[in-house]
Amino acid sequence: MSRYVINILASQDLNDIADYFAENSLEAGDRFFRAFNHKCQLLVAFPNSGKNYATIRPDLRGLSLEGYVICSLHKLCVGKGSPDLFYEKMDFVRPC
Repeated sequence: MSRYVINILASQDLNDIADYFAENSLEAGDRFFRAFNHKCQLLVAFPNSGKNYATIRPDLRGLSLEGYVICSLHKLCVGKGSPDLFYEKMDFVRPC
């Protein structure tokens, strides 16, 4: 199984997402985090998969998940919003 690292900002947002699901639907949260893990594994196994964000950074790739973008550089990250924000934070998109 491939390994990946989630940056600290993405980890904080994932904690917020987990809190939301804990209050609203544990089942939906379980589905979300299983899908998140699967997409991260895909980005690790197939680094050229996903949407190419070369206009922002040549080596930036990403997969969408329920309104979020999981991106891959040297680390994987997640965030909600426009991919143009990647450049400011380099590996993270802040919620809109």
